[in-house]
Amino acid sequence: YDPSDDAKHLSPLAYYRGQAWMVWKYGHTGIGFWTYYQGPEFWFQPVQGNDYAMIYEGKGVVTSKRWEAVRDGVEDFALLNALKTATDSIKKTGGNDEFVKEARTILEERASGIGDFIKNNKPELRGGDYARKLADARLKKLREIRADIARLLNELQQK
Repeated sequence: YDPSDDAKHLSPLAYYRGQAWMVWKYGHTGIGFWTYYQGPEFWFQPVQGNDYAMIYEGKGVVTSKRWEAVRDGVEDFALLNALKTATDSIKKTGGNDEFVKEARTILEERASGIGDFIKNNKPELRGGDYARKLADARLKKLREIRADIARLLNELQQK
């Protein structure tokens, strides 16, 4: 749970998608936000910077890049959990030590680094050129981890 305001200026990757990775890092199972909708007036400038909105009113729900980043984070968490479940199963049967070793590196070291996006980088969450370059580098790392998880799970299914 994190009640940060001025939502439109927080990094979708570092703050919203990163929440799921931080949850993974600390062994928790859920995330929460102060609110995700505040009414139609938040299409425009919020009063006194109190913008917590992640979706907007329209014909049905109008999503935002922030809400989509949360969804991506939930999918990331599901992938991490699938890899953990597969790894635990293999460890019980005493099989494929190489798979277990690579999976543990992803789950314990690499995923933890992604979880630090929020914890250690609050000043960079609000945008600008530096933040965009940082987000590009982080997204590259995140995509590499996802690709490695998919590869491992695919190899496991093929056996």
